[in-house]
Amino acid sequence: NNISDLVVASAKHVSLFDMLHNMREYNDSTYSHCMNVALICNTFAKWMHFSDEDVFTVTLCGLLHDIGKLTVPLDILNKPSKLTDEEYNIIKQHPVNGYRVLLKHHMDTTICAAALLHHEKCDGSGYPYGLPGHRLDRFTKMVTIADVFDAMTSARVYRGPLCPFKVVELIEEEGYQKYDADYLLTFLSHIVNTYISYRVRLNNGQEGEVIYINQHKLGRPTIRCGNEYVDLSAHPELEIQCII
Repeated sequence: NNISDLVVASAKHVSLFDMLHNMREYNDSTYSHCMNVALICNTFAKWMHFSDEDVFTVTLCGLLHDIGKLTVPLDILNKPSKLTDEEYNIIKQHPVNGYRVLLKHHMDTTICAAALLHHEKCDGSGYPYGLPGHRLDRFTKMVTIADVFDAMTSARVYRGPLCPFKVVELIEEEGYQKYDADYLLTFLSHIVNTYISYRVRLNNGQEGEVIYINQHKLGRPTIRCGNEYVDLSAHPELEIQCII
């Protein structure tokens, strides 16, 4: 169930290969992001105990969710400074444009919906339509979470990658309003548990090992630094700077 298997199994959609090739040729970072989101969705769906068919579907949703970025000028996609309002409005058109591309190529309606709605939020604060959570299907909700997580943990032209624990903390601060709580809790819990026993460096220079995940603050685990145990949930001045 890896990405190469997915593409081969999707050979009946000849246009899929063209779309992926065009995406890579146009903007490699968008291509890489879509591959990452597809892989995250694939694992996420297994954490949710989806059927093999649904795992396949949500992986393909992740793979093609940003196809609309092909319609955004490269000088905007690659701009290292803050976007103007006009430029941001152009960026915000990519979900609708992606939906139209996929619809034109007769892709499954679920995949089209994920491309169209992956920037919507459950509290209605997203775009392009400001839809509430009950109007979004489970595949779109999962792609939205995977999309945000990969975007925040990856390097961008205007900043370096954020530490996964920092991303989890930021998402926790606002996420249970913006994202489906059940899906988000499953996702974040599994993400942080993968880092048990990993070595990390704190912002005060200390290095140690992640030994315990605090369930009430998933982004702030307990770290063993030599003979000292640092509970980050009790030390707001400290945070994990990087995984080493």
